[in-house]
Amino acid sequence: ASGERLRAIRDFFSEQGFRYTLKPGTYTINDLDEFLFDRKLGFCEHYASAYATLARALGVPAHVVVGFQGGEYNEIGNFWKVGLQDSHAWVEVFKDGQWQRIDPTGWVAPLRIQLGARKFFNLSPDEQLRLSVGGIFDKSPWTFQSLMLEVAAVYDSMNYRWTRFLIDYDSSSQMDLLRLLKSNLGWMFLLGVLIFILWTVLKRNRRRWTRQSPLVELYYRVEKTAMARGLVRDKSEPPLRFLARLQAALPTPSEFITQMAQVYDRQMYEMRDCSEDIRRLRKQSKKALLTLIPKS
Repeated sequence: ASGERLRAIRDFFSEQGFRYTLKPGTYTINDLDEFLFDRKLGFCEHYASAYATLARALGVPAHVVVGFQGGEYNEIGNFWKVGLQDSHAWVEVFKDGQWQRIDPTGWVAPLRIQLGARKFFNLSPDEQLRLSVGGIFDKSPWTFQSLMLEVAAVYDSMNYRWTRFLIDYDSSSQMDLLRLLKSNLGWMFLLGVLIFILWTVLKRNRRRWTRQSPLVELYYRVEKTAMARGLVRDKSEPPLRFLARLQAALPTPSEFITQMAQVYDRQMYEMRDCSEDIRRLRKQSKKALLTLIPKS
């Protein structure tokens, strides 16, 4: 029966030493076999797609569903916050005449489902293992981490209220605000002075606070140089594809662009530490960018 076949898949994931990680590395062309029988490392999409494939192979209709799981309830603002880190993948199988939800990630990393993404990813690998075995999540209010979560909750609540204010702002709200301003001109002037001072400080420090990583800064320099020479990246064009197009547009291939693409791929997609290669490319960039003249 389909129930027995699905239980066999569950036992396989539960008993074969699979581990949950956001950095499983790059799988080869035989990625499913390598995941199931060799490395056994992955995140929700790996487990969902593998489960659906196995279920179909055993004759059970199945498909992968992508959405969100978790989120955090903000007690201060009385709302739920769901972000990109809560994105998740699970499976639906057709059993007993209806589609039923199955989440294989819960067998490998139950804390990811129980705690939600934010709390789970804030734990170290050792804490994830210990809490998975113990089944207890210590929510002590005296830790630095919990204090930061409370501060974040206050900020999220203020941001939510401000957003709701803008959305619900109508003529009645305009008149209420005007009456408030007229009755508090002194305070409004002081507030205006403080906002001006804050804006000045933020403007002076904006570049330092929003500084990109060295690799991203270097890529933007390449893109800006190519744009000045008539080669513009499309808004939907991925960086590696643009670098390949730039390379093809040059009179002679650029070793700098080749190495730039390789380092970008290793650093951004394979999650490797390429600090030394990036420093070397930054030293070479000034001279190399002068040669980026596309074909006319």
